[in-house]
Amino acid sequence: ANSVEHPFVKLSVCSPWECAEEAQLVDILHLVLKASLFEPALPIQPCHIQLDELSHWSRFPYDFVVAGVDKCGTTSLRMNLGKHPDIKFTASEDKKIFEDALFTWSSTALMALPRKAVVERRAAEAEALRQGAVVGGGAVGVYNAIIFREPFARQALSRMPRMKVIMAVCSPVRRFFSLVPEEEFQDSNSAAARSALARGVEDVRVSADLEEMRRLFDGRLFAVPQGALDDERVYDQMAHFLGLAPFSPGTDFGRFHVSGRSQRSLACRNASVARWVQRRLAGDTDIMKAMVQDARMTVPLSMWHPQAHCFGGEPAAASCASRTTQC
Repeated sequence: ANSVEHPFVKLSVCSPWECAEEAQLVDILHLVLKASLFEPALPIQPCHIQLDELSHWSRFPYDFVVAGVDKCGTTSLRMNLGKHPDIKFTASEDKKIFEDALFTWSSTALMALPRKAVVERRAAEAEALRQGAVVGGGAVGVYNAIIFREPFARQALSRMPRMKVIMAVCSPVRRFFSLVPEEEFQDSNSAAARSALARGVEDVRVSADLEEMRRLFDGRLFAVPQGALDDERVYDQMAHFLGLAPFSPGTDFGRFHVSGRSQRSLACRNASVARWVQRRLAGDTDIMKAMVQDARMTVPLSMWHPQAHCFGGEPAAASCASRTTQC
């Protein structure tokens, strides 16, 4: 990959490695620019060129990804899976971000092929994580709650031969009211509020993304209902899915990063609004149900009842000291 940086343009071109001589690269880039009907104001010089060797997504050594669905308990899922001695997670290159952003917010995220140096560095890090695993090198996974929504990321992950997907799913109504600022539609009878609700539904709808995940990872996807994220049997099922031994008896599977926002939402005060949102997110409900059934699990009441999340024991936000501290 030959990247050209000019004062007003940045261009990337793929060429055979045999064409890595500076003069050849300059000629190739001039030809590409001419074919694109773009004439640079200044001549391209070797100092404008950055040369990177590319690899392939299949060479990433990852075993699984916790890929979403955001606001459905993904932090709890990631933290509880990490209690297994043979399950390890990659770390973010940006220490201010909890998720691994390689496939979503990094320079790699929009590349057709990854840089060889990135693949080799990630492979070395994964090998270090595997040290001391009891069963077959354990399982090294990536965590990012929105990775399922990124088309490039989905394609990249699907090309990794060992890659399996674990996802948490939940009531689309609950998720909607966890994501959309309620201040926009406090007066649910006004035209402005109805317009805000409609925009919010379009912003949070994920049925098409989930359909594509289900297609790409047919037989390699395990979906967990949010209400089962503290169930020891479900975690043992996930360990089996990853080819690992069960969790240690007595492992404490708790909740993390709980806001309690959805229990205080308009949906719990206005059944009509809850039903309105449910009807418009029916596609999300249907695909999440199908994913749970694919994993041979029971679809809970909370997946289809628009106010099921309004009752029960969701911990108060004050009991969650930080995102990675158990509530």
